[in-house]
Amino acid sequence: MSTSINHHDPYRQIFEQLPDPIAIFRDGRCVEVNRAMLEMTGIEDKNCLLGLHPAAISPRLQPDGETSLDRANDLMNQAQQHGSRRFEWVHQRADGTPLDVEVTTGPCEWDG
Repeated sequence: MSTSINHHDPYRQIFEQLPDPIAIFRDGRCVEVNRAMLEMTGIEDKNCLLGLHPAAISPRLQPDGETSLDRANDLMNQAQQHGSRRFEWVHQRADGTPLDVEVTTGPCEWDG
């Protein structure tokens, strides 16, 4: 089963050209990102992001003192159970500098 967007899909060009960073996760792991996500994080090769948990590109602790791993897992579970969520998050750029972002997340149909 493929975990990336079909390159022949007519929506691929739209996905790639959107100005907002997008990362698609499945089972807590990144399966696809668009160009804006790469630009935001300073990561040139998307393969460096694929397979990662959101906490892997975040500082160990979020501003509230909770670990990024625990907080991300909690937020992903909430989105699966209750639908779309919006929250503030701190990621980390490739050079280590903090990156404050607003995240909107929610479940979506994937591979049928």
